[in-house]
Amino acid sequence: MTLAPGSRLGPYEILAQLGAGGMGEVYKARDPRLGRDVAIKILPSAAAADLERRARFEREAKAVAALNHPNIVTIHAVEEAEGIPFFTMEYVEGRTLAQMIPSRGLPLDELLKIAIPLTDAVGAAHQRGILHRDLKPANVMVTADGRVKVLDFGLAKLKEAVIRADAGTAATVEATGEGRILGTVAYMSPEQAEGKPLDQRSDVFALGVLLYEMATGQRPFKGDTSMSVISAILKDTPGSVTDLRPDLPRDLARILKHALNKDPEHRYQSAKDLRNDLETLKEDLDSGEIAGTAARPVGARVGGRRRLVAAGVLFAAVALAGAGTWWAFRLLAPAQQAPRASHPFDDFTLTRLTTEADVERVAAVSPDGRYAAYAFVSGGREGLRIRQVETAATVQLVPPDDVQQYGLTFTPDSNRLYYVAYRRGTGMATLFEVPVLGGTPRRLIDDVDRAVTFSPDAARIAFVRGFPEKRSSALLVANADGTDERTLVTREGLNSFVLAAGSWSPDGRIVALATYDGSPMRVAIATVNVATGEVEPVGPKRWESVDSLAWLRNGSALIVAAWDLGVADTVQLWEVAFPDGAVRRITKDIADYTNVSLAADGRTLVTLRSEWHGTVWVTPSAQSDRAAPIPSVPNTVASWPIRWTPDGRILYGASVSGNYDVWAIRPDGSNPRQLTTSPGVDGWATAAPDNRSVVFLSNRDGHLRIWRMDPDGGRQTRLTNGGMDVYPVVAANSKSVYYVRYDQPGQPLYAVPIEGGAPTLLSGPPSLTPAGTWAGVPSLFSPDSLSPDGTLIVGTYWDDQQSRSRVAVVPAGGRGLVRKLDVMVPLPAFFGESLVAWAPDGRAITFIKTTDGATNLWRQPLDGGPATRLTNYTSGDAIVSHAWSRDGKWLALVRGANTNHVVMLRDVSPGR
Repeated sequence: MTLAPGSRLGPYEILAQLGAGGMGEVYKARDPRLGRDVAIKILPSAAAADLERRARFEREAKAVAALNHPNIVTIHAVEEAEGIPFFTMEYVEGRTLAQMIPSRGLPLDELLKIAIPLTDAVGAAHQRGILHRDLKPANVMVTADGRVKVLDFGLAKLKEAVIRADAGTAATVEATGEGRILGTVAYMSPEQAEGKPLDQRSDVFALGVLLYEMATGQRPFKGDTSMSVISAILKDTPGSVTDLRPDLPRDLARILKHALNKDPEHRYQSAKDLRNDLETLKEDLDSGEIAGTAARPVGARVGGRRRLVAAGVLFAAVALAGAGTWWAFRLLAPAQQAPRASHPFDDFTLTRLTTEADVERVAAVSPDGRYAAYAFVSGGREGLRIRQVETAATVQLVPPDDVQQYGLTFTPDSNRLYYVAYRRGTGMATLFEVPVLGGTPRRLIDDVDRAVTFSPDAARIAFVRGFPEKRSSALLVANADGTDERTLVTREGLNSFVLAAGSWSPDGRIVALATYDGSPMRVAIATVNVATGEVEPVGPKRWESVDSLAWLRNGSALIVAAWDLGVADTVQLWEVAFPDGAVRRITKDIADYTNVSLAADGRTLVTLRSEWHGTVWVTPSAQSDRAAPIPSVPNTVASWPIRWTPDGRILYGASVSGNYDVWAIRPDGSNPRQLTTSPGVDGWATAAPDNRSVVFLSNRDGHLRIWRMDPDGGRQTRLTNGGMDVYPVVAANSKSVYYVRYDQPGQPLYAVPIEGGAPTLLSGPPSLTPAGTWAGVPSLFSPDSLSPDGTLIVGTYWDDQQSRSRVAVVPAGGRGLVRKLDVMVPLPAFFGESLVAWAPDGRAITFIKTTDGATNLWRQPLDGGPATRLTNYTSGDAIVSHAWSRDGKWLALVRGANTNHVVMLRDVSPGR
């Protein structure tokens, strides 16, 4: 049906037709009620006649209407008049990118001015769970004043139905004047072209195609028919944009190559990550760190002479070539007028060394580069394997045992392996030595918390030892055989050493390691003088956490595995120059990289690459062993505690678009809602019993603190002002929040009014604790949840005498009996597993326990009776958090796992 100018549709006066196609007709119209022009889109007649498609269209349009982003065209309403369904949206005057892109591509500064808000808009929609699925130049508008507007969000799900109903028509393609069918098909991701399930990474691929066309004026995948274009998408590797435009910086070529990776796992995992790299490129161009000429026509004169920019060579990614090769990519140096000094791992290949699904948390490479060792799990027990790098031959070095492996180090001659193992259920680790060709392990030193590091002459080792009860740690040295142990330096409290692997410098004078700097989320790289014990920071950079580090062979820099929340949500690899501490990021994706281990040549690095996945499960409490996942929850749930609200919603933490936030959902999967949207980490949410507030943790202001918000996410207000305030529990009267000051000695308990105010100290050292309060609460107590009757709090604490974490139940109203239960649980992290909860009847606690490789829920009565198992999983993802609904009728779980692989980076930077 075509509407003529001057006709009316409901209250709207039709002014002009703007476009028509298989997805419907678009008109410019006048809304006389508000005196504004709007755009009207009429649903196609085939879809309008199908009630199911129409209902889905309305749901999706309403979801998009909830978006509030300056670069997304706003949908005003979904309406119907005279039997015609339509929706009204913001009318935008301007030109589409299809009309703007010249044959040679856009100038670089103009490209970035469009690309950054474009990717930001797509990322914002992804954060709300909305995919575009039809990104192309015709769906991006640029207004006269330069504002970017993305059109047609959320309509692709409807479009798929139309495509299936009308196969073979021109609804899905745009024919050129030469009859070459190169429209929407040209922007499909490989998985979309193959009809596979889609997620936000499909939009990322489409953005890569769009940006490639903006940069060069050409599409990366070409063909004479839609099928030939699809074939190119599935098989062809597009040429580098720098081959077509040598004036473009090589960093842009790297960004587009990453976005156009055919494997979604190795593509940018979110539009946010793509946007961040584009912003970094723009900052480098603006600061002059990278020289760019794309703002001027190619060949323009600069300073009276022609500027010559070398194009460079963009090496192709290695994909499934050779035994064990997984994927490879290059981080290329930017184009400049003069070559700069090459940095380590500026340009590298990345090869996966393991294919097993049972790889655990540690890995190391031998100094000669011939072997890689790593931990594995079999039947819930951990052992060690060693692989010959070149041949892929793998053997078991240490059989599985009831331990947890936490550190691997080869001896400098590559003949032996030192490893650190914790006996499961204890907090005491032991250092062992075993020949790399196999043999009986030899026990060397007790109480070694992470991997040791060897002196250059291989005569001594250095390692970190923690003292949880004293909130201190020390750097120690010993002979390589474990004798003559001595302490170099001890640091206490918020300036103690991090329990992470250190590295002895090549000249033998110092040991580099990580140390807290006044806060558990402010970590510095420091050196300790082996002769004097003097501690010196390396540069001004501070991190949220540091996992491990290793010296380059010439001592000019360290390679560090560290978390910088301002840059990425995961642990990445960095170069830290010595002694000035200048930092440079090496890896740039959403995986975690831990356990840095360098071969002696300084060009071969082995690390553990990990990616978390998790899902929310729910079941009636009477059938706790028959839980099933909520299908509408993305497979990106973090391992933070899961909680129920009084009105029957589930609160959980998730990273949907590369940022951790608090979400709420009904147990049937309906009404999923994102409650927080800050750029920081938001999690550990718990609802007040009166259902008027949700309390949560956030580090959005640079410190980890307690915040509150309305149940719908409104009125987010900070409640505490400490450096690290964690483990919030709302009191039964909903008027106060109990929490822990992790950055104070003994980890004392406080209470703060839920509406804001001064906190009150409840437990801590006797000299600080007010009379009549929780003086009997164990030191290092971490509260978890309130009992159903509101009188008790269950949590975990560190039992120094037994060197393990235990469960305690403390009174919520003041002095009273503190019950210490003989339940063995790992010590939880601040943003880690929630291992205990109250049983619905309040007479027992339930806890998570792993036996024989399977994780299940168990019930422990408070009266000391025997524990009983509630679930009967024999395999599958681990349970990392659980909660019972307020009425006791439902059980919610977070089940998930890390996918770990040992990977090897080879430095192929020119001149190194």
